[in-house]
Amino acid sequence: MSKYCRGCSITGNKMSKTLQEIRVERNTQMQKKYNGSSPRMEVEGAKIVFSRSEENHGLQYTRMPGDEDSKGYEEAKKVVNYNIEKLDCINPVAKRMGTSLRNLKKKK
Repeated sequence: MSKYCRGCSITGNKMSKTLQEIRVERNTQMQKKYNGSSPRMEVEGAKIVFSRSEENHGLQYTRMPGDEDSKGYEEAKKVVNYNIEKLDCINPVAKRMGTSLRNLKKKK
């Protein structure tokens, strides 16, 4: 999912043809797939991935990595009828630890 379309940003108002005409000529699609807030995009993405995994690919994702404030996990649990385990990502912990160490170094 993306809130940005490179084609739209390149062409902008600089060309005489409409963006739709350019896409038809180049046989391209708009890359922008989402309108809304970024945190909500994570939630919608999780719902899409988990809802289509079993139907399209015969897969059941049983684990979902995420940070401690991930709202996508709760939504993913609602769209499937099996258990999902949430795996906490270590990156937020490492980031806090790194910040603490850099601040300590500055003090000494």
